[in-house]
Amino acid sequence: MNERSTEVLNNYASRVFNDGAMRRYLPGDTYKQLKKIIDQGRPMQDPALADIVANGLKRWALDQGATHYTHWFQPLTGSTAEKHDSFINPQNDGTIIMSFSGKELIRGEGDASSFPNGGLRVTFEARGYTAWDPTSYAFIKDDSLCIPTIFCSFGGEALDTALVSELKNVTDAEIYNIYGPTEATVWVTYAKIDSENITIGKPMANTQIYIVDKYMKLVPVGVTGELCIAGYNVGQGYLNNPELTAEKFIDNPFGEGKLYKTGDLAYWREDRNIVFIGRNDFQVKIRGLRIELGEIESALQSVAGIDRAVVVVRKDKEDRQLICAFYTGQEKSAKELREEIGRSLPRYMLPHIRRYFHL
Repeated sequence: MNERSTEVLNNYASRVFNDGAMRRYLPGDTYKQLKKIIDQGRPMQDPALADIVANGLKRWALDQGATHYTHWFQPLTGSTAEKHDSFINPQNDGTIIMSFSGKELIRGEGDASSFPNGGLRVTFEARGYTAWDPTSYAFIKDDSLCIPTIFCSFGGEALDTALVSELKNVTDAEIYNIYGPTEATVWVTYAKIDSENITIGKPMANTQIYIVDKYMKLVPVGVTGELCIAGYNVGQGYLNNPELTAEKFIDNPFGEGKLYKTGDLAYWREDRNIVFIGRNDFQVKIRGLRIELGEIESALQSVAGIDRAVVVVRKDKEDRQLICAFYTGQEKSAKELREEIGRSLPRYMLPHIRRYFHL
């Protein structure tokens, strides 16, 4: 073996917090618990265990010459999204503290604000979190400890001109509008918003967007149709729901793989940006949660004494969206109705207002 080969072997994975490093820097019981989590592919949820692991990981990283750490993840754009923080934080009295702890491994980035092109931050209305993926070894790159991270994002609502105007009044930050359903691994299009002329932008890498009519024919520029998604990020379907999967996830008639029919209405502009219009059914989004109004109506009509029910969304004086239910039949108290339909509906789908009409 030549000198170069020996050097490669000696340096290979030398800056990876692998099994050998874990044995050296973690207490025996902690190592066994972490090894079990890794072998079973489970997340680390115990804060006390996370603190001990973080202390060992920090000592190893400092011994390797690291000065910063980052939650590192790689979206389907092919770029990495990272935000670097220092291990050392200066204090007002001139001293320093070591800031890395177990909370950086369990659940961080409470605003889920890393934009998927590699480091830009868009914090407003983003909801989600990052957490260390223990099945992937932490490593050091360019003197930063990189913590392989699972990025969990919670969807928001459609961006409107009022919110853009409010944001521009309080910040000079760049504003991005990101669109995408969970069925397509969340993000599929994005647009930088420079004015109150809002679009959802253009497709991200490895994503194809088609806007079609009811016959699955492509519509021309300016004509509204159903937005459909194809590409590597399209999911396999709905768990234990083969009927809905067959309806929404179809063979792509325009290319390879599956195509997801979103039920969202949109149209192409001349500049190839996409304008989001709304839904082609009775599904609405309130505070980022999908709500089927028809499901609420069915629940109300299943209550003894209720003949018919209609559910709509209205805004109050503070511009908050409220679910409003109107029904005919036997008059019931609000508390009684909530208890009845609450047995089959999640709390966020319970109507805020109920109106009784005697016909």
